[in-house]
Amino acid sequence: MADYYLSNHVHACKLDGVAIFLDLRANQYLTLPAHCMPEADRRIQGLEAVGPSAPAPEIPSEESQEMLSSLLARGILTTSPCAGRAATAVPITMTHGFTPGTRKRTRTKVRTIEIARFFAAFSYCRASLRLNRIEQPINRLLALRMRATAAHAQTFFDDSCVSVLESFRRLRTYVYTAKDACLTDSLVLTLFLYQSGYAPTFVIGVRGHPFQAHAWVQLDDCVVDDRIEYLQRFTPILAA
Repeated sequence: MADYYLSNHVHACKLDGVAIFLDLRANQYLTLPAHCMPEADRRIQGLEAVGPSAPAPEIPSEESQEMLSSLLARGILTTSPCAGRAATAVPITMTHGFTPGTRKRTRTKVRTIEIARFFAAFSYCRASLRLNRIEQPINRLLALRMRATAAHAQTFFDDSCVSVLESFRRLRTYVYTAKDACLTDSLVLTLFLYQSGYAPTFVIGVRGHPFQAHAWVQLDDCVVDDRIEYLQRFTPILAA
């Protein structure tokens, strides 16, 4: 039987021993039932190495194959290695976070260029999300990452970032609130940091009971927009 690969617009992780798929094109999450995991681990390239699967009785192969065929028909999986890739764990490390007010700012005034950068990032993200096209900004972040790597942009957090982050927070208060808007806020912040000469990492994580998804931003292993204690409850499913 042919092996399966994740389609390029799909990301996956294991949560509580079952596979979770994030379909960027449809902007939705799907869960593979525990009883299908033995077959999925065998057939989906890389999935077994992403994490352990929950112990579960294996249902007849025909039924498991029907589930995988359904994922294939929905574009979650592909049989072509050229149109997809093997599943891999998301390598995210968090060791510390930035708390506003704990470091001395180098300046107190928001610069005109920062205002322009903020509104450019916000307008782009708002338009993409209103059209339910999360794949578009994610692809843009991946392209920006390649350029930033080539240009040796700063990926780590230091005192020079403080004023940039404080300017972002001040501008945000006039436009939207970050409460219950983590996806928009994290996308806008990531683009804003790229425009300011940094190379941040945009992360989406998931948790269960009940299911919840959350987005945040890091510079290397420093979380710049959230609390580590809260984020440790989430399993990363995407990093861009």
